[in-house]
Amino acid sequence: MTSKKTIEEQDESLNIKPKKGVLKRFKTLFLIIALLLTFFSSIGGSVGLTLYLTQSDDVSDLQIEQMTELTKDITELQNRITQQDSTLIQIADNTEQLKTYLRHSSASSIKNIMLDQEKNIQSFLIVLKASMRDLSLIVGQSDDWQQDYDEQLNQAIQQSKRREKLLSILKTGEPVSQQ
Repeated sequence: MTSKKTIEEQDESLNIKPKKGVLKRFKTLFLIIALLLTFFSSIGGSVGLTLYLTQSDDVSDLQIEQMTELTKDITELQNRITQQDSTLIQIADNTEQLKTYLRHSSASSIKNIMLDQEKNIQSFLIVLKASMRDLSLIVGQSDDWQQDYDEQLNQAIQQSKRREKLLSILKTGEPVSQQ
């Protein structure tokens, strides 16, 4: 027994006591905290549910107002679309009439006539140049006069080509042919 006493005496001298568990020690504190949490969560749930139910009525009224405004806007847009469709149809009809008018307008006709004349002048000058060459071979004298005429004909041909370019650039309102 001495050994038992000595162990107990040693325990007392060291002041070592077996500790109680944390749950046993703070049992009442944990119970109070659990009750408070339950109480606050039930109150929070009740308040949240009440706010949700009362707020949903306000939202539904707001949604109804928005829906009526949206339907008004939609009908207004549909009316505008039908008006614009009729306007587009009229514009398409007028466009066809204008294209016909421009095809037969005097400005585009004059332009086409002048382009044809320039092409004919160029053809004539080229034939004249060739005939001068033939004439110089027949005459057989000096080639100086033939060179002079060639230079003058070359200048006339170049000027005619420039006029043709300018005429083709000229905008007469003629519609572009879609071929």
